[in-house]
Amino acid sequence: MGGAGQESRGSLAARLRERLRELRSAVATRVRAFDDPARVPDPAYREGLEAALPAAVEHSLASLEGGERRPPEVPAEASGSGRGTGQGIADLPPRPPADDRAARGQKHGTGGP
Repeated sequence: MGGAGQESRGSLAARLRERLRELRSAVATRVRAFDDPARVPDPAYREGLEAALPAAVEHSLASLEGGERRPPEVPAEASGSGRGTGQGIADLPPRPPADDRAARGQKHGTGGP
C-alpha cells in the first residue's frame, strides 16, 4: 500500500509524536499494571524495562511510518533478555492468542489444558 496509505500512516504517526510524552506514560502505566518492576529484586530488570519502554514506543511509531514493506529493526533495548533467564525475547516460546486459550478452556497465565 503506497500513496494514500503511506500518507495516512505518516499523518497518524505525526499526531502520535505530538503526544509522545503522554503515549510513553500510558504505555508505562499499562506495563506496570501487570508487571510492577518495583516487585522484582533484580535492578538490571528494572533498568532494562525503563530502557525498553521508550524504545518500544519509538519502534512502533517507526513501524507505522515505514509500513509493512520497510519494518525497522527491533531495537536492542526492546528485545532484551527474558526475565532472569538469560534468553532473548525471540528465544521465549510464543503464547497462543487469548481467544485460542479460551477455546481450549485455559485461563490466562496457565499452561494446562
